[in-house]
Amino acid sequence: MTKTQTQKQRARQARRKVIYTRRKTTTVNSVSRPKKQNKKKNSGRKARGITLSKCAWDYLSVLENPFSGKVACIPSTMNFPSMKHSVYGRGFFGTGTIGIGFVSVCPWSTCFNNSATSSDGFIGAGVMYTIPTYMGTTFASSLSPTPVGVGFGYTNSPYGTVVNPFDLDVRVVGCGLRIRNTTPLLSRGGTCTGIETSNHTNLTQGVSTISSDPNSGLVNISDGNWHSVVYHPADPHEYEFIPGSSRTGLHTVYPSSFYSTYMMGFIVTAPVDNPQTFDWEVYTVFEAKGGIVATATLSESDPVGLATVQNVTGTSELHRPKTGDRSGWLESVMNIPAAAGMLTSVGGAAYGLHNVYARSQPRPNWSQL
Repeated sequence: MTKTQTQKQRARQARRKVIYTRRKTTTVNSVSRPKKQNKKKNSGRKARGITLSKCAWDYLSVLENPFSGKVACIPSTMNFPSMKHSVYGRGFFGTGTIGIGFVSVCPWSTCFNNSATSSDGFIGAGVMYTIPTYMGTTFASSLSPTPVGVGFGYTNSPYGTVVNPFDLDVRVVGCGLRIRNTTPLLSRGGTCTGIETSNHTNLTQGVSTISSDPNSGLVNISDGNWHSVVYHPADPHEYEFIPGSSRTGLHTVYPSSFYSTYMMGFIVTAPVDNPQTFDWEVYTVFEAKGGIVATATLSESDPVGLATVQNVTGTSELHRPKTGDRSGWLESVMNIPAAAGMLTSVGGAAYGLHNVYARSQPRPNWSQL
């Protein structure tokens, strides 16, 4: 064997040894020493979005901001074609002879355009408010007899007197009351408390009593801004269609428990020698069906979306009065539900709301979750 052949043979043996060593190392590593998994930086809980259907998103928007003029349906399990309405009424109120004034709303009665609209007269005015001759110290307790110094307000609803019990059923989707002080700037003063009663009981109390309700709150009436309270369903029946006149059987409970309940409002206390005046506006979005309803459109059903909306809007913080444009407040509701604990975490992850249908709507700010 020549010198050159010997060198080539040694080179081949060296290469075989290297290849064998590499194979053996790979085999050992793969069996006895598994590869380490690279940990991702900042691998904490990630926020994920709950996608609401268009119907559920519209319902949430109208529920928290009924002043926008939009319409929606309630995405409940059982749904029917209905006419969607957005109606409003406006007026003014003032403090009375001893410095107390109020305005209160019955959401279901605002679906009609006058008082005692049914054949049996159980539907009252949508709004009660005080004028300068009011002598009481609390919200008015009844419509009959009419308290001295109390006026009544109505909306521009297309529905008036209901004679046939099956002519009209209504369901409130959203309702809001807002006020602003119109007293000359240098004369503004006093205190004002807004409330949506927790159990939707009738407002008959004074300031000291309603202040203990977790849904009540003080507002600054010296700034001239709008201050608002809005309706949130508090009972399973409030997701149902309510007859516009008395019926027998199951529906006999409705007249007394709905059309006579003034469950949200504002009450003002001011010095007797410095009376205050206010504008009020009420906006109601509702569904209507029945014999006198001209046109009905499809109403969608989304029980999961409805449950999500109920969770988001179920805290007293959302039920207390708000100042300014509610569209900004609605955006904050969209942005912070998980951070505020208003949505239940699922699988250890924080959830926010996400609307894939309306790109122009406020989007969740994940950095706040």
